[in-house]
Amino acid sequence: MIKINFNRSAKFLFVLIAALASGCAEQATQSFAFDEQYPHYPYHSSGEAAKQHKNNSWNKSVKKKGFNENNLIWDRLISLYALPEVNDPRVDRELNWYLDHPDYIARVQQRAEPYLYQIVNEIEAQHIPGEMALLPIVESAFKPEAVSTASAAGLWQFMPATGRLFGLEQNHWYDGRRDIYRSTQAAASYLKDLSATFDGDWLLALASYNYGKGNVQKAIDRNSMNGEPTDFWSLRDLPQETKTYVPKLLAIAKLFAHAEEYNIPLHPIRDKPFFEVVEIGAAMNLDQAAAMANTNSEQFQKLNPGYKNNVTAPDGPHHLLIPVDHVHSFKKKLEQIPAEEKELLGQQLKNEELRIAAAKRAEELARKAREDAARKAAEQEMLARKAAEERLAKKKAQEEATRLAFLKKHPGAKYKKPAESSHEPHETVIASKKGGVTMKLAQAHTTNSKETTKETAKLNAAVNKLQAAVNQKATLKGKPQLLATATIPNSKIAVNAKKSESASNSNPLKKVNLSDKDKLVKNTQTGIKKLKS
Repeated sequence: MIKINFNRSAKFLFVLIAALASGCAEQATQSFAFDEQYPHYPYHSSGEAAKQHKNNSWNKSVKKKGFNENNLIWDRLISLYALPEVNDPRVDRELNWYLDHPDYIARVQQRAEPYLYQIVNEIEAQHIPGEMALLPIVESAFKPEAVSTASAAGLWQFMPATGRLFGLEQNHWYDGRRDIYRSTQAAASYLKDLSATFDGDWLLALASYNYGKGNVQKAIDRNSMNGEPTDFWSLRDLPQETKTYVPKLLAIAKLFAHAEEYNIPLHPIRDKPFFEVVEIGAAMNLDQAAAMANTNSEQFQKLNPGYKNNVTAPDGPHHLLIPVDHVHSFKKKLEQIPAEEKELLGQQLKNEELRIAAAKRAEELARKAREDAARKAAEQEMLARKAAEERLAKKKAQEEATRLAFLKKHPGAKYKKPAESSHEPHETVIASKKGGVTMKLAQAHTTNSKETTKETAKLNAAVNKLQAAVNQKATLKGKPQLLATATIPNSKIAVNAKKSESASNSNPLKKVNLSDKDKLVKNTQTGIKKLKS
C-alpha cells in the first residue's frame, strides 16, 4: 500500500529552496551539438508492445505540447517513458522509501541538473525508454566521483573491464568511466546491447546491468528447467540487491511521473544544454581552463571528473565540458594561447608520464626480485627439510640393520636401543643366557672423540677377559683348588674367591661408566666374583 502524506510538501519545499539558494548551476544560453528530433522507441516485452505504450498510464500526466527551451526537462523525459506500469509490493516499498526521504529526492535532482539534458538526449538518440535516464539515481545518486567497493565508478558505475569493453579508457591521467560525456554514450550502448540480448525485455536488461547478463541468463535457464516463468519477477535465483534494483528504478520513475499526486516538487531544470563539449587539441591544466571559462574550479571539476590529476591526459582525450554561457569566451582565449606553450605543457606531461612509467617499472622489478628471493628461500628450505628427512631415514635404516644383525647373532636376546648422545659415550647392556650362566655383555657406542675410542677399547678388552674367565670356570669345574685365586691381566686386582654369597645376588646388568676407570675395574671384579661363586 503506497503512503501519500500531504504534509511532506512543506518540508520538501524548504529543502528545495535551500538547494536553489546555494547556486548549484548557471543558466544556459547556447545549444549543445545534438540532433533534435528522434523517433520514439516503445517498450516491447511481448506482442502487446504498442498497446502497452499507448495505454501507459504513467504518461497520462504529461501534457502533449511542443518542446522548447522554456520547457522543463521533466516534460520531455516523462514523455519518453516506455516501460509498463507495474503494481508490485516491491515497487511500492521502494516508492514509500523515496516519499519518506524528500531531502534525498531534492539532492539528486540538484545534482542531476548539469547532466540531465545530455543524458536525455543520448537516451532518446539510442531509442531507449526514458526511465533509463534516471538510472544514475539508483547507481550513484548522480555523483560522478562515486566509486563502489567493487571498484565500479562514475555516474553509471561501470566496472573496469566493462568500461574498457565499451571504449572507456582508464590510465594514470584519465578514467573514462567518470567522463560525463563518454560514459553516458557507453551506458546507452550497453543498455541497448543488454536489451537485444533478452529480446527487448528491459527489466531483464536492467537486472543484467546490475548482476551481469551471464548470471541473469543462468537464472532464466534454471527457471526454464523447472517449468517456471522466466520474466524478471519470477526469477528466484537472483541476489537481493538485484531483486530491489529494478523496483528502485520503477519507483523513482513513477514518483517523477506523478510528482504532483505525491506532493513532490520537481527541480526546475530547463530543457536546454548546460555544457558544451569543446575540443582543446592539447593538454591543459584544469585550473587554467576553469579560469578561462569563468567558472568556479569545484564546479568545473564536476563537469570534468574524468581527469584524475587536475590536467587533461597528454595523449588525449583533449575535450572539456564548458558551461554554455562561457563557451564563446573560452574558445577565444584558447586561440590566444601560443602553440609553443601548449606543446611545452604536453611535453612536460609526457616526461612526467615517462617518469611514472619508469617508477612503476622499477617497483615491478623490485616486487619481482622480492618474489624471486622468497621463492628461492622457500626452495632452499624445502631442500634442507628433504635432506634432513633423508638423513633421518638413513639413520633409521642403519638402526634397523643393527638391530637385525644383533638378533641374528644373539637369537632370543632382548635388544635395547642405545640412548642417543653426541658428547658422552654410552653402552647397551645385553642380557642373554649361555650354558645356564647369566652374563653381562657391554657394547660401547662412541662419539668422534679419540678419548672415547680408547675407553671403548679398554672396555672391550675387559669384556674379553670376562669371557675368558667364564671359559676358565667351565674348564676348572670340579677343581676347587684352582679357584682359590685369580687375577685379570693388566688390572692388578686380586679377586678373593671366598667373598660372601651376598655378592652373587648383585645385579649382573649394572651399567658401566666409561669415563671412570676405577668403576670399570670394580664392575669387572664384581662380574668375576659372580662367576666364581
